[in-house]
Amino acid sequence: MEFIQYLLQQAGLYYKMHRNLVIMNQRANNSGHSSINSTDTTWRYNTISAIHDLSIILRFKCYTTLQVPANHNKSTLSVSLVHYDTANEGLIAVIESLLSALEGCASILNGRTIIAIVDNEERQSLELRLFSELQERLKTNNCELQLIQGQGNVGYGKGHNLALAKMKSDYVLLMNPDVNLDKNSLTEGLRYMEGHDEVAAVCPSAVFPDGIKQYLCKRYPSVFDFLLRSFMPISITRYFADRLAAYEMRELSEEKATQDIPIISGCFMLCRRDALHQVGGFNEDYFLYFEDFDLCMRLRQQYKLAYLPEMKIVHHGGHTAKKGLLHIGMFVRSSIRFFSTHGWRWY
Repeated sequence: MEFIQYLLQQAGLYYKMHRNLVIMNQRANNSGHSSINSTDTTWRYNTISAIHDLSIILRFKCYTTLQVPANHNKSTLSVSLVHYDTANEGLIAVIESLLSALEGCASILNGRTIIAIVDNEERQSLELRLFSELQERLKTNNCELQLIQGQGNVGYGKGHNLALAKMKSDYVLLMNPDVNLDKNSLTEGLRYMEGHDEVAAVCPSAVFPDGIKQYLCKRYPSVFDFLLRSFMPISITRYFADRLAAYEMRELSEEKATQDIPIISGCFMLCRRDALHQVGGFNEDYFLYFEDFDLCMRLRQQYKLAYLPEMKIVHHGGHTAKKGLLHIGMFVRSSIRFFSTHGWRWY
């Protein structure tokens, strides 16, 4: 833009210079004195006049382009929420928090926002009438609830892929049903994404319901890190506090966004839909756990991941080891798949 402005400025200067030259030549002719070659001067004058006219047009174009309101080209958003064995009260709460966050996005979003609930329950007992009391708020926020069911428990990643296959929006929010959004979270996230085309996904600042900080950003893990973090008691992990703090990237600023994050949690990811489609979405070989790690590794081959502390959530989940042997077994199997794909690191 600066270069174009420079050219326009120079065109204006040349126009004034040659206009003065023509005036001087005309005065010389009228007084009977010798003049500068008339044909050459006229040609230059006509040429510079054309340049000047073009500069006026270009200035008008640049002006009108710069004067377009920031929300002229609004974006579109879809939400994918995978549900399995979630209490009805929890589902209602997450949709309510989504609607509260969407209320502040009118200047950013355009068109209908689709909220797809992927029901991975085998019994298919979930019905949209559960959210009947939210219909007025859904209508006010131009949102539509959709229910995807009948596929059974196909896993977390594949569940999201079922929703992604139907979405045409600019951005997609991938989230757990155990998350509650701050009212400004989506506004902050969408504004950041609009200004950073190099970023494929952003991670929020998260806390547990009791207010204790969660760390959703990670460096590339080692097997030892997982053993410490997921299965060891505090009496042991306290001796490795610095190591775990480095793995969880606890040094990240809470005042500004940070890019080049290696891995972000899949419990809440605001993503570019095109980026997700470019990498093929989630790898459906991961039934549960590490599907987000794998997705991040593939996204980072073409884009950046970012941590945005202004985007805030409350996350009720975590604590794999407390979920029983079945979850521990799935965790171990998925970790073996992840390290076998992306490289083993033992310590």
